[in-house]
Amino acid sequence: MVIPPDLERQILATPGVVVRRPANLDDETSVSDEPPRKTEPLMVLPVVTLCKGVLTMTLPIITVSEINGRDWRARSKRTQAARKVVSKFIGRNMELFAPFAKGYHSGAPLLVSFVRLGGHRMDRSNLPTALKGTEDAICLMGGFDDGSPLWKATWDQKNNGPIGVMVSIMQDQGESTCLC
Repeated sequence: MVIPPDLERQILATPGVVVRRPANLDDETSVSDEPPRKTEPLMVLPVVTLCKGVLTMTLPIITVSEINGRDWRARSKRTQAARKVVSKFIGRNMELFAPFAKGYHSGAPLLVSFVRLGGHRMDRSNLPTALKGTEDAICLMGGFDDGSPLWKATWDQKNNGPIGVMVSIMQDQGESTCLC
């Protein structure tokens, strides 16, 4: 449709009128009517290490506050995703994980540290629930009971950098509770 030039000037002079041009795929300067796409978050690279008796796993798991959530389906999907990631990386490194499971089942307490990486800062009451899916997946893989006095878990967060969860596991050596 062709609009006469004087009518076009009159329309463009009207307050609140915005000109939108169709997107041209060959022209990088063209304006698109499509809303901007949501970008994927920058995730940590998965790493599993054993150093000085401490098994450390850095896992690409997205965590959110579960206390404030209302949708049980979304929570269930996040828990399933955490189980898949933990299973994948513990399964590949079972020889590193097995001594901790054997020690736990013979009565030795475990010190477990969960650190939420990236994202916005969470208050202290939301942090354990955000990491609960990861904790349950670790317990499932090792046959641990997170309600047992042998399971001593701590939660923390570091808000800079890529998103993920870092889990450190070590045998309790009595008074020494340092997770180096």
